[in-house]
Amino acid sequence: MSVARPILFYQLSLTSFHFPRAMLGVLFPYLVTVYLAESPERVSYAMTASMLPNLFVLLFAGAVADRFNKRKLLVLLHIANAVPVIALTVLLHLGFIGFEGLLLFALLFGTTLAFVQPTLDGMLNHISSMHIGRSVTLSVGMLYLVTLAGFALASSVEWVGVAPLLAISSTLFLVGITTSLRLPDTPTLAEKDRPSILSEIREGLALVLSSKTLRLPVFLMSSAGLILGGPYAVLVPLMLRDTYHATGFDFAFAFAVFMVGGACSSGLLLKLGAIRNPVPPLVVGYSMGGFALLFWAMSPPYWAFLGSIFFWGVGGGICLNMSRTILQEQAPSTHKSRVLSVMYLGDEGGAPVGSLITGVLITTLSLSSASIIPGVVVLFISLLLLLALSAQRSEAKATQDAGQ
Repeated sequence: MSVARPILFYQLSLTSFHFPRAMLGVLFPYLVTVYLAESPERVSYAMTASMLPNLFVLLFAGAVADRFNKRKLLVLLHIANAVPVIALTVLLHLGFIGFEGLLLFALLFGTTLAFVQPTLDGMLNHISSMHIGRSVTLSVGMLYLVTLAGFALASSVEWVGVAPLLAISSTLFLVGITTSLRLPDTPTLAEKDRPSILSEIREGLALVLSSKTLRLPVFLMSSAGLILGGPYAVLVPLMLRDTYHATGFDFAFAFAVFMVGGACSSGLLLKLGAIRNPVPPLVVGYSMGGFALLFWAMSPPYWAFLGSIFFWGVGGGICLNMSRTILQEQAPSTHKSRVLSVMYLGDEGGAPVGSLITGVLITTLSLSSASIIPGVVVLFISLLLLLALSAQRSEAKATQDAGQ
C-alpha cells in the first residue's frame, strides 16, 4: 500500500468521527436550551455531564491506545460511539426524553468519545511519512473543516428535526468502520510484556512532569479547558438564547464561525511551514480567548459577537496546532498516545469544572461577570508567560555575549 493511501483512509476515518461529533455538538445544547428550555444552572449541569467522562477516562484511553492495535480499536470505537446516539434517537422519536435522559446520554457518549482522539493521534504518528508538524497541521485543519460541515448540517435542525439528524450522525459513525478497516495494523505489546494500565498511566504523567518542554503546552491546555473551554460551552448557548434570541440555525452558525477561525489559522500555519519556536505563538493563541471573553461582557451586537467567536477560533487553532506539534515531536514514540492523553485530560477534563463554575457565577453574580473573571485570568497568565519568555531570551543573549 502506498504511503498516500493510509493518510487518505486516516482522514476519512477522522471525518467519520468528527463530522457526527460536530453535529451532536450543536444538537445536544439545542436539546437542553431550546427543546427542554432549561435554566442556566441546569444548562451548566448538562454541559458538565457531556465533558465529565474526559476527567476519568482520557489517561486510561491513552494507555489503551499505546498497547493495542489502533486499527482494531478505531473499528470498535465507531460501533461504541454509534450505540448511545441510536438509543437517544429512538427515545426522542418515542417522546421519552427528558433532562435526566440527556444527562445519561452525555455520560455514555462522552465516555466512548474520550477514546477516539488518543487512538487517532497514535495512528497518525504511525502512518505519517512527512515532518510530524506538517502532519499535525493537516489533521487539525481537516478536523476544523469536517467540524464546520457537521455544524452546517446540524443548522437545519428546525426544518429537518432533531431525531432525523441524530439518525444521520449514528449512520456516519457506522460508515466509518469501512475506512478504519483499510488502515494498517499497528504494533501491539505482547501480553507478557504489558505492565499494568495504572503503571502505564503513571509513566505518561511522570514523563510530562519531568520534561520542561512537555510541561508548558500541557499546562496551557489544562488551564484552557478550565478557564476557556468551560465558560465557552456554557456562555455561547446562553448568550445566543437570552441575549440574541437565537434559532437553531444561529446555534450551528455560531459554533461554525469558531471552526472557520480555527481552519483559517491552520491554513496559515500550513503555508508558513515549520515554526522554529512554537511557544510564543502558543501563548498568543491562548490569550485571544481571554480578549474574546472580556469583549462578551460588553453585550456586543450580534455581528460583533460572531466576530469575536471567529477571533477566538483563530487563537484556538494556533494553540491546538502548536501544543500538539510540540508533544508529537518531543514525546517518545512508545508514549505518544499517553502523553497526548495527558494534554487532552487537562484540556477537556478541566472543561466540566469550568462549566460548573461558570453556572455558579451566572447564578450568583451575572452573565457578564462569568465572562469577565475567566477573561482576566487568561490574560494575566499570558502576560506572565510572555514576560518569562522575554527574560529567558535576554538571559540566553547575555550568556551568548559573555561567551564571545
